[in-house]
Amino acid sequence: MSESEVIEMMYEALGYADRNFEFWISASFAVILAFHFSGARLTTLMYRLITFLYLSATVLFMSRWSVAAMQYAAFRQQLIDMGASIEVSNDAMEIIITVAYVIVILLGTIGTVYFGRRTIDNARSSL
Repeated sequence: MSESEVIEMMYEALGYADRNFEFWISASFAVILAFHFSGARLTTLMYRLITFLYLSATVLFMSRWSVAAMQYAAFRQQLIDMGASIEVSNDAMEIIITVAYVIVILLGTIGTVYFGRRTIDNARSSL
């Protein structure tokens, strides 16, 4: 592959990872809104089902994001090995970005599940 093709593929992988992350954020807010507006109407079984589906989707999103991130890293390394004429970001910045993504996804997932549990508990205690 030529340098320009590798750059194109690298940014395609990056775009895919970003779209996947955006979809996870949208799904998280959808689950938060579902818990907020359904309140005490949700049965324990329905709460558990929604939580299970959300956690399963999060695992899927993280897996797909990881694949895209690994593809990006492979294309980035290929550019470095080719002695690319463009400046490729440094390893420290890539590590910071990866850690930030993982922290946001983990804390967001924990926060969403916690919000759902608290919403259900508060709605039932006010009855």
